[in-house]
Amino acid sequence: MKWNKKDLEEKLEIIEEKIKTVYSNDEIKYLKYEASLVKFMLFFIKSNETDEKIIADLNITQSSEMAKANFFNKYLSEITKSFNFKDIMDFMGYYIFANVKVSSEEYLTLIEEFLEQFEMDLLSIYRDCNKENRINLTQTDYFKNRDGFNLYLPTFQKSYIYALSDGKIKKISILPHELTHAFQFQNFNHKQVHLATYSALREALPLFVELAFFDFLKNTKYYKIAYNNEIAFFDSLLLTQEYNYKFYVKSKKIEIKNNRLINNTGESASIREASSYLSKILAYYFINIYRNNRNNIKTIAEFNQYFGCSKEYDFFGSIKLEDLTFAIKAEANKCLTKK
Repeated sequence: MKWNKKDLEEKLEIIEEKIKTVYSNDEIKYLKYEASLVKFMLFFIKSNETDEKIIADLNITQSSEMAKANFFNKYLSEITKSFNFKDIMDFMGYYIFANVKVSSEEYLTLIEEFLEQFEMDLLSIYRDCNKENRINLTQTDYFKNRDGFNLYLPTFQKSYIYALSDGKIKKISILPHELTHAFQFQNFNHKQVHLATYSALREALPLFVELAFFDFLKNTKYYKIAYNNEIAFFDSLLLTQEYNYKFYVKSKKIEIKNNRLINNTGESASIREASSYLSKILAYYFINIYRNNRNNIKTIAEFNQYFGCSKEYDFFGSIKLEDLTFAIKAEANKCLTKK
């Protein structure tokens, strides 16, 4: 699976011609950003190595900042204090099956079978992307800190997916994750993409799909890998939480400035780590709903209506703290019993 150079060159030409016909500064900025994504993919095709700095950056919107800050204030410090993560960490441990191999053909078969059982909309997106050469699977790790990403072009309402597929089982959930991003962004315009790029909900749904994929693998010969990956996933949540623990404990109020969390004492913490923590918590909330009744997949998908719009804060207001902590405790207990 590779991106199509001619297809991308044609799309770049269309975007650059469109830039000449618009007068709104915001629209020009959005189109230039979109053009930079296409140039990035063309540069990647040409050289098979790239610099992520070629991708333009967009400023975080105020509405997204407020939504995150309110959520952090209301929930994260309370979740941190609601039960002792460190006690759980002392019991954690898992085996690494990083060198277990899976062939490309079998890998794609597993993806098809999972999507057929899980969500037909995702399956449709996968098949369309595959048919139109919009998935780039590579066996070479070109990005040291990025195993996969989804690049969405609003002008054409098309997603282009990059996913590392080096034959090692530990990378097996990358493609389902990125396909979920394609599902999130489908039919978005430039303004929605701008809002969604920094959404606090951006990673929650894809991480939930990863957990659902692990559930699917539990009924295959890769069941040990599935349990291993799920425990590793929970372990990463604990490590992220520990990273911010002292900050949350001291914080009575949190603001967001220059992409950093600032508490009432003037101390700062990484918003990336906090957003990762939030996303994993919400992913556990979703998987808990799904495991109790798999028909709830449609209900979970409805949460996507808050993604990329000013109603994001409404979503946070609809979630109860006890629901989140219950979900995490329930999934933590499942992880610990599998050890």
